[in-house]
Amino acid sequence: MVKRIVLFVTSFILIAICAMALIKPSNSILVYEIEDENDKTVKELYVKDITKFHDCYLDGDDKIIVNGADPYIVFSNINLKFKSAVLNLNNNTSILSAQLYEDDYAGYKEQNSVSSFFARGYNQCVFPIKSGKIKGLRIDIDKNYHFSSLELHSSSAVSETVKSDITVLEYFKILLISLFCSAVILLIDFKTRFFATLIGYTKKHSKTILKLIISAVSCAAIAGIAEYFITLFGTSSANNYFNIYRFVFVFGTLFCVSVFFVFFKSISGNPEKVFLCISLSICLIMVIVCPFGHASWDIDNHYKWVLNASYLGKTSYITQADINVEYVSSIYWPQENININSKNISEMNEDYKVIIGVEDGDTTVAHIPSGLFFAIGRLFKLSFYEVITFAKMASALVYCFVCFFAIKRLKSGKMIAVVVSLIPTSLFLATNFSYDYWVNCFALLGMAYYVSAMQEEYRPITLKETLIMCTAFAVASLPKLIYAVLLVIPFFMRPKKIKNRKQYYLICASAIVVVLALFLFNSVLAIKGGGDLRGGTEVSTGGQIKFILFNIPQYIKILAKFLFEYLSIGNMKDYITNFSYLGMGSGSAVFILLMIITAFTDKNEYDIKAYGVINKIVVLAVYVGGSALIATALYVAFTPVGADTVLGCQARYIIPLLYPLLAIIGFGFNNKINRTFYNISVISICAGVNLYNIYTVMLPYWVG
Repeated sequence: MVKRIVLFVTSFILIAICAMALIKPSNSILVYEIEDENDKTVKELYVKDITKFHDCYLDGDDKIIVNGADPYIVFSNINLKFKSAVLNLNNNTSILSAQLYEDDYAGYKEQNSVSSFFARGYNQCVFPIKSGKIKGLRIDIDKNYHFSSLELHSSSAVSETVKSDITVLEYFKILLISLFCSAVILLIDFKTRFFATLIGYTKKHSKTILKLIISAVSCAAIAGIAEYFITLFGTSSANNYFNIYRFVFVFGTLFCVSVFFVFFKSISGNPEKVFLCISLSICLIMVIVCPFGHASWDIDNHYKWVLNASYLGKTSYITQADINVEYVSSIYWPQENININSKNISEMNEDYKVIIGVEDGDTTVAHIPSGLFFAIGRLFKLSFYEVITFAKMASALVYCFVCFFAIKRLKSGKMIAVVVSLIPTSLFLATNFSYDYWVNCFALLGMAYYVSAMQEEYRPITLKETLIMCTAFAVASLPKLIYAVLLVIPFFMRPKKIKNRKQYYLICASAIVVVLALFLFNSVLAIKGGGDLRGGTEVSTGGQIKFILFNIPQYIKILAKFLFEYLSIGNMKDYITNFSYLGMGSGSAVFILLMIITAFTDKNEYDIKAYGVINKIVVLAVYVGGSALIATALYVAFTPVGADTVLGCQARYIIPLLYPLLAIIGFGFNNKINRTFYNISVISICAGVNLYNIYTVMLPYWVG
């Protein structure tokens, strides 16, 4: 009873903290006010004075309805001198921001704009005016609103910061959410006794945990001493102070080595424990040592999704630092100089202190962990750099633990999964904002349950295992629905492995129906749109689909030519040691060789007769067919109509399809190699390649 009370109270406190973090912006809100008693209204503009509606329209007397991606209204031919403007609405707002652009005869430019914030429950916001005589004004608001008037004032607006408070209603929401979630956790514990199991596991492995703690402390001490002497005898400007990034690299490297000694006796049968410690260590190093800024693919978009996930609801509070990231400002771009990077971090920390507006947006399930960590960091008033670093650890934790459970599930072939999980590009994606890490780890988990079930010749797959397998594949597909092709694999489970065929196939079919419904819904939205304009103005989703349907033989030739190169061994380095904007790393050939070797040698009695010809054909079809679907999706959404190649189809999209191919295609033999030596060799080589790439690709940004 005492244990369950402790569980309930602990759960309540943790969930309350998370709920408060997701509801409350910890930053102050920047507002403008006119404090001059002699202020006069130069002119007042009304709905009738609006000269242009862009991506919006007037509904009734005052309601402006948004119906496009870039909504704004324009007041032309003002030609007056004034020092501030006051926007009035006809209704109190919840959270709303507006951006005012000045036309000083050079057009409406971003540098001639200012954002202002409607405080909760208020219907007025004030804008400072930068120029003297103003030709025209443009106002951007991304939500529907009731326009009243725009007042032009003679006095200057003064900036002021206001603390963001939680209302009584929000405190009540936090209480209800915390009580409900804690009660659900307690109910689950009654059924599963997971809390008691966790305590028992901790007690059972207390000596190992203590060894890991002692190893970590020892490695930290050695790394600290080493950094002290480097600092003491360093001569360059970058080496005359304690370098935390170099310290973390040395500490992480030493700890990776120590892990092999801690788990030496169990590594032959349970290499997943070593994998977990080493993958977490490498991820920690990558998170901290990875250069500050736009280092990975599409960080601007992924950051926006993480920010949206850090608040309950669709509305997010925005700081200047957020804008710098979303619009890829030069201040948020990696510089190969520690002094410049440190200066940029300081400036971004300052830009993060004050909220200047709000925006609406969506997110994905893959960005929720990082969003939650982002919110917690914000609640405890961490700096922007600290919040970003903390948020990146969330995706790394999810990736490492999901891969750990996948490897643990396997009866054999664990090293195949380890090699795929420790691909440098995969770890790089897991330690930056992306949804690739989510697809990679959950695809591995679903396939591990399939392979594990096939490996046990006489034991039927259970209901629980079926649900986990299909759910993992479905969850992997949520951020990128094209990976729903993986849900084909469970349908080819050997018949003798299925005890209740009706139940089994119903679960498999249900998973694919749900994912297919989401895919069709997103496809309809895409067809209505114009495609991804990053591919150029000639991109048209509808036009490309029409081209494919009316030129099927021609498109098959285009696709076959592209796939021949895309799936070639020469292209593998682009998804093994590719560090996006940081450049190409080294050691891809080592990983390719390890994949081939483990695919044929990491087998034993479980695997020899586990897979038939049909299984091999299916996974090969999924690999090639999945790649074809990915290429087709990019051809439709990203490539100009009728182009003779596929644009935007990056090599990293193949990673989720690798493990099924390697685990089942390789015929293998009953491996008699000493498992301790074999497992240590494979894991240490993978870790070594990762650490070498961190040292050569990332660390120079902090020591030069």
